[in-house]
Amino acid sequence: MLAREVLQELVQKLGAENVLTEQEDLLTYAYDATAAMKHRVPDVVVSPMSAEQVAEVVKIASRYKLSIYPRGAGTNLSGGTIPIEGGIVLSMLHLNKIIEVDQDNLTATVQPGVIIQALNDEVIKHLNDHPRLNCGG
Repeated sequence: MLAREVLQELVQKLGAENVLTEQEDLLTYAYDATAAMKHRVPDVVVSPMSAEQVAEVVKIASRYKLSIYPRGAGTNLSGGTIPIEGGIVLSMLHLNKIIEVDQDNLTATVQPGVIIQALNDEVIKHLNDHPRLNCGG
């Protein structure tokens, strides 16, 4: 159970709509698709809207010595986002922009909540424009 002041600070920095504390909401963040992995309900789930808000969450967690479990778009196939010590699940759901697809260097710059299929769809748009990747047709 988180201290009241922690929740108040999170709500102040992120807005109440981006701080989940209801048991039914928290339960969905207690596990992922990894088979036979123990699970635990987090103390709180936060969904920041910006990098600045992510930094605020990290400061609050540090001040109160709380664990943080970053979570991307939610596929979670490795057990890495299961909050085994309670604490804060940091959902990157709102940070889902594709910043750049760099054809020359064959790289993409994305925010952590980008869904892989959205990235794949964006990259496909560039395939026929790239001399080394042109599939012809």
